[in-house]
Amino acid sequence: MAINTTESVVKKEVENEVLIQKHFPAVVYLDQEKLQETMHFQTKQEFFFVNSFHFMRQGFQMIVDDNFNKCFEPKRVKPWNWNLFLFTLWIIGFFLRYLIIFPFRFIIFVSMLAFFSITFVSSSFLPKTKTKVAIERWLLLRFGDAWLTSLGCVVRYHGKLPPHKPNMIYVCNHTTLFDYMILSSRYPFGLVGQIHPGWIGFLQKRVIAFVDNIWFDRSMRSEKAFVNQKIKDHIADPSNARLLMFPEGTCVNNKYCIMFKKGAFEIGATVVPIAIKYHKIFCDPFWNSRKVSFFRYCLNLMSSWMMIVDVWFLEPTQLQNDENAEQHANRVKHMICDRAHLIPTNWDGYMKHFQLSQRFVEEQQNRFCEEMVSAFNQGPMNRRINSEEDNNINRSESITEFDGEFEGDDGTDATDQTDEQTEGGEQTDTTEESEDGSPKQKKD
Repeated sequence: MAINTTESVVKKEVENEVLIQKHFPAVVYLDQEKLQETMHFQTKQEFFFVNSFHFMRQGFQMIVDDNFNKCFEPKRVKPWNWNLFLFTLWIIGFFLRYLIIFPFRFIIFVSMLAFFSITFVSSSFLPKTKTKVAIERWLLLRFGDAWLTSLGCVVRYHGKLPPHKPNMIYVCNHTTLFDYMILSSRYPFGLVGQIHPGWIGFLQKRVIAFVDNIWFDRSMRSEKAFVNQKIKDHIADPSNARLLMFPEGTCVNNKYCIMFKKGAFEIGATVVPIAIKYHKIFCDPFWNSRKVSFFRYCLNLMSSWMMIVDVWFLEPTQLQNDENAEQHANRVKHMICDRAHLIPTNWDGYMKHFQLSQRFVEEQQNRFCEEMVSAFNQGPMNRRINSEEDNNINRSESITEFDGEFEGDDGTDATDQTDEQTEGGEQTDTTEESEDGSPKQKKD
């Protein structure tokens, strides 16, 4: 009698599962609140297939929607010249861009770079006087204008910077190295940033060195206190050039805005936010330094039609009494995002410069295995096997009937709980005879 009862219950469960999979393939057995509860395997005594959804969702999310790398992906250009008429226009545009516009801009670029390199390097040998400082800052403005001309850049400035005062620092979102050129064509700025090799290093050390820039090596963590002190000394003197910082620390694709480093906000200075928005109608100004060299990047911009930019000078802000430096940085970031229509994220931009350690990967794998093993050890299947060894088949709590509602293990979302058991101490036979008379194991 007990065997027949158990067989009917198991058969009923199989039929219910088949009906559910057939008519409700996307059904979720548990609601969102209960799903969170089932992930705490230490306090639950049941294991459902839905317990694995959390891990599968993470894997699918990383494949379909990579929230980190998409901050550093350039705009995807869709082909548009597939018919004869559009292809003809594309050919005309190709000749105009590469045979007329590009040579003209390249000549300006080479002439500008040679002239200002000689001028700035020569001025470094002159004694420092007020006249020299005024001439160098005027040359810096013209240097920025020459860069924008060679790139075909059209800039629209909105608002004005407040009068330069002591203890004032300027922060801006970062998309390309030409962010500095765009701002320096309007106001002479000193810069805080990472030292680079090659052509960029030459520009940093020789061409724009007179504005008292502050360079550092990101790999040298011991320089942090030294750099902070140099920043304080620079902004304390109003005769120095305005000091500009990019708190993101790396170039972002101007669609997203990543985490602002709090170093610029720990000084206690008045912060002036600057928002830059690039319109990617004719070109994408984002520079992916890991894939494209600086010279190749410049050639790509010179051969484009033009680059349209909007710049907003926002109201100064100070640290409030009820916030710390990190909260202040986050507030300024959202001010820039709201003005430039950027999507704020909390990713650390330095992560793109480092590879994920194997120890971190193994730690995640071990955590996954421990949770899954714990769930299986505490689940109904393990208890059923133990019961069979004791010749007592006890049904575990599970989904038993399908009548429009699903039954759980704690009764909160269930309409009925099945508590059928075999008669205690009664021997159950789990084998049946095959056609040739030999016994075979019966499947649940």
